[in-house]
Amino acid sequence: MDSAAELVRTARRYRRLTQKELARISGVSAATLSRIESGQVDPAYGTVVKLLRTLGFKPGPDLLEQSTDDQILAAILVDPSLNERFDVYRVAAQVSPVAARVGARAVTADLGEMAELLESSGTTYAFSALEGFYGGWSERGPQSFWPVVYIDAGFEQPWHTQPMQGARGTVYTLPLTENASRFVERVNTLSVMSPDWSIIDTIASPDRQSDVGLDLLEAIGNAEKRPAA
Repeated sequence: MDSAAELVRTARRYRRLTQKELARISGVSAATLSRIESGQVDPAYGTVVKLLRTLGFKPGPDLLEQSTDDQILAAILVDPSLNERFDVYRVAAQVSPVAARVGARAVTADLGEMAELLESSGTTYAFSALEGFYGGWSERGPQSFWPVVYIDAGFEQPWHTQPMQGARGTVYTLPLTENASRFVERVNTLSVMSPDWSIIDTIASPDRQSDVGLDLLEAIGNAEKRPAA
């Protein structure tokens, strides 16, 4: 890309964030961000790096996706109210796409067999899926599309890589980071991510699953805003 202005502007628009939303999560003021994107100021290299990393891109002349779960942690620690969660969690998910996170693998696996193997191996793991938000965990693991499974980095995964990522039946495996490990719970003999972490992962997942998560959060927020009869 030709300039820092173009790089930052393109990255922000790719993540479908407003300047105000990026300012909130990056710590760079909206006024400064506006001047950077319009080319009125030549930003310091460190500022550009900070903005790109916040947006889930690897710093460099081209936009290469490389996201982390730092913004998921930050969004949960803000402790938003029910009617604030839609915007706060949506933004966190948009800059933390599951498939672009460091160490992400798309694999083909039977979820019941995966759960049994992880439990019997004694490795540290946690399932993350839509069920984690509304409390519908089965003893055989998540039944929704494209669940996420966090697994200790030292575990040798036996599952084959899925050649068509995002196809129904894909399971995304991710290293269990220090951030994620803070939100692991035990439910129905399984290790799972907390409800808040699970809904953000749902929104950060490909295609229709993201829409389902957003619709659910929006409905809850609207119900909270509705005046009592």
